[in-house]
Amino acid sequence: DKPADRILKDHPLIQRVLSTSHEDLLVLRSFQFDVAMVIDKSLKAAGILEIAKADRVLGFKSNGQGAIVPANTEAEELYELG
Repeated sequence: DKPADRILKDHPLIQRVLSTSHEDLLVLRSFQFDVAMVIDKSLKAAGILEIAKADRVLGFKSNGQGAIVPANTEAEELYELG
């Protein structure tokens, strides 16, 4: 979210920083990712993941019914912690 995107904006290893603005979410739809990492157990993060096209998801995702679930076995322990 803005204004936190400014922290990463000038990092030499980051090519582009997108926020959750409407315009940036539209731009996100034009990318294809090898891996998406979702560390936030929130429906907002899960919704952004649905917009992004990723071959593999690590962390958390939505089950399609509005519940957050682990996306991979490594995230199950963190999921159980609450």
